[in-house]
Amino acid sequence: MAEERHLKMANTKKESNILVNILLFCMAISIMYLAIEVGLAKQNTNHIIHIIDIQEAAIKNILQTVIESESFVERDCIVTAYCKCSKCCGKNADGITASGHKIKQGDKFVASSTGYPFNTKVYIEGYSELPVRILDRGKDFADNHFDVYFDDHEKAIAWGKRVVRVKIFKGE
Repeated sequence: MAEERHLKMANTKKESNILVNILLFCMAISIMYLAIEVGLAKQNTNHIIHIIDIQEAAIKNILQTVIESESFVERDCIVTAYCKCSKCCGKNADGITASGHKIKQGDKFVASSTGYPFNTKVYIEGYSELPVRILDRGKDFADNHFDVYFDDHEKAIAWGKRVVRVKIFKGE
């Protein structure tokens, strides 16, 4: 299908783990370097901001490499948002997803149709830097509709309804 793009699968899960370790190493070096810079150049905040920008770009490149090392299908989807309140979930507002996941502060996951198994990873631009898992179900969702979870109702409302490019990853 023209709308689908398949990328080669990582040779092993070990490759992805190596890339994540590289990311963590870069972050640690960045923190140490910034601590030195702050101590040596308290007056030069522009220089420090420039270093942060360079490090952020490097981290995003590493994250993108991890994302692209797995096989996925990419398509335009309707993406709405919800929280665990009764306005969003009605009688199911108990803090437990359809997969049995107990929602914790800071959780990032999505709801989808039954066309995708629980724990399928999806990457939704603008929601999270990394792919998140399908841990909930939406009522009467089509296969091109996802619902992103937010901790509070105002953030869910602010997200609204969008058409977003979504990467749906093949099994692990």
